Amino acid sequence: VPPGLTNSFVHFIASGANHMLVLLDSGEMLAVTSAYGWPTPGNGNNVLARDSLQTCSVDSQVIQGTTQYLCIGWAGSGSVPASGSSNSFTFMLTNASALTWLWNTNYWLNLQSETNGYINKSAGWYSAGTNLNLQAYPSNYYHFDCWTGTLVSTSNPYWITVSGPKSILAKYAEDMATYSTPQWWLIQHGLPTNDIGALYDDGDGMPAWQEYFADTDPMDTNSVLRITTISTESGGLRLQWVGGIEANQYLEGRTNLAA
Repeated sequence: VPPGLTNSFVHFIASGANHMLVLLDSGEMLAVTSAYGWPTPGNGNNVLARDSLQTCSVDSQVIQGTTQYLCIGWAGSGSVPASGSSNSFTFMLTNASALTWLWNTNYWLNLQSETNGYINKSAGWYSAGTNLNLQAYPSNYYHFDCWTGTLVSTSNPYWITVSGPKSILAKYAEDMATYSTPQWWLIQHGLPTNDIGALYDDGDGMPAWQEYFADTDPMDTNSVLRITTISTESGGLRLQWVGGIEANQYLEGRTNLAA
């Protein structure tokens, strides 16, 4: 048998002592083009049997790191239907035809927010060229500070055009009363969020703003940063004190206080 024959096109073979005859059907050409994935039939020119039923397909999506290529259908000519929106279809090949698989490019946007607020968009795949409005919403007693990451800005809201993968974080800052006392902390203890609350003294000699830094309770006279005992021990001194457990406290000593 001569080399290069495809069984589906051979209708009859006959031979004699010094010759051989092969009756062929030349078939029809189906030209397939796909920028991504593994199409069936494959990329390039495919000679297929005339009047045969052909099932064409390609991957629904191809992910390369933070870029996603999504099949959105096809365009065809000849006996291939002119267009479609799926990644698989069947047709009858009756004449020379062409098939082009169509793809949409998406990028992964890692959109995050600090815990003291939220943003109006979630992390996910977004189509290239999309104009996206990002807006951050701070919690009570906080205000928007800035966007960090791929986007660095203090504008809120902020419009971006999706042109590639991005990682964006919304940051917030505390609303403050006098002496840098956070308003959320004053509210937590039932105090006004203004100077009156920050300067409130429950009778232990320390105003509320000092109790914030000491991590003590501004509404409890027993909760205050103070030394409770000083005594000698083994040639040295033993000091005992009380204070907030979430604050760092430092002891300083001096042998000559007058100096």
